[in-house]
Amino acid sequence: MVMDMPTRATTVPASHGVEIAVTEWPSPGNPPLLILHGIGSCAETWANVAPALAERYHLYVLDHRGHGASSRPDTGYLLPDYAADLDALIANLGIDDANLN
Repeated sequence: MVMDMPTRATTVPASHGVEIAVTEWPSPGNPPLLILHGIGSCAETWANVAPALAERYHLYVLDHRGHGASSRPDTGYLLPDYAADLDALIANLGIDDANLN
């Protein structure tokens, strides 16, 4: 992933024991933005635009379950599972209010 700004890469607990890989561009004072990739893709999809977005947002780029560096459980690939992961991820990151794209 292109990293023109300081970043933090980690895994964060999500639902049902899944670990979600998250790359963060900290930007104190800016609103948080979580950007999501499509099915069959990964966070690297955003490599070229993430640095520009990080100028305006405290940016979080994640790999959905079963994608990129996130856990690959045998089951749990329905929309409610992805939604539960996002809900848990937002809570575990301590985000109160975020934009989601």
